[in-house]
Amino acid sequence: MDNVKETIARGKKITSFIYNSDKVVNLMKTYTKKRELLRPGITRFATEFISMESLLRHSTELKRMCISDEWAEFNNTIKRKAEAIKVAELILSEKFWKKVRNVCAIMEPLVKVLKTIDQDNKPTLPIIYEAMDRAKMAIQKSVKSWKTIWEVIDNRWYNQLHRDLHAATYFLNPILQYSGTCEFNLDEVRKGLKNVIAKLEPNLDAQVDSINEIKIFADKKGGFGSAIVAKALPKSLPGFNLIHTYINI
Repeated sequence: MDNVKETIARGKKITSFIYNSDKVVNLMKTYTKKRELLRPGITRFATEFISMESLLRHSTELKRMCISDEWAEFNNTIKRKAEAIKVAELILSEKFWKKVRNVCAIMEPLVKVLKTIDQDNKPTLPIIYEAMDRAKMAIQKSVKSWKTIWEVIDNRWYNQLHRDLHAATYFLNPILQYSGTCEFNLDEVRKGLKNVIAKLEPNLDAQVDSINEIKIFADKKGGFGSAIVAKALPKSLPGFNLIHTYINI
């Protein structure tokens, strides 16, 4: 999105200018209490978010820095003076920081999804679907232009990332199923689950039996409604405490 790319580019302009001078970097650290603006992330996308979030967190310190005598002194060369004025104007612009806050509000929930699923030691397939839904809801709560953001996310999700298996594991995740948040009436969930069953079991009679068993599972009938099942739910995803890790985004 052009407005997001433009804001990120302006943020990079600030960090690039600061890190091109050792004196200015040291000056910055005196205001940020030796904290860096740039840190490596797990992906390029996460790195950009971390940079924007870091700029926002230190916005007050950066404003104080660029109106200091040291800022003028360290940037008082033909090569840096004109650029220093532009960077200072950007740092002192409330309009710019409003855009940074908006970009962070868009990116943070999506980075949380990346961080949640980018691991090898914990099962994440059963929560991808729910994670994406909750990321979108978080964006809706904090961004006025959320409908436009959703269009971009949905375009990428449905055309490149979404699979029937995501919908099936979402529905069959007992933690989500029995928390009351799982929606089987969604066309994509119902269709995805049936497609997975058909792929695993080509026999039509067996498919019918599977659908009937799924109804027993969803309605918590038979053994699914027992006390031991309720007690076992928190341990149904070994090593992954879903409720505290992501549901409360």
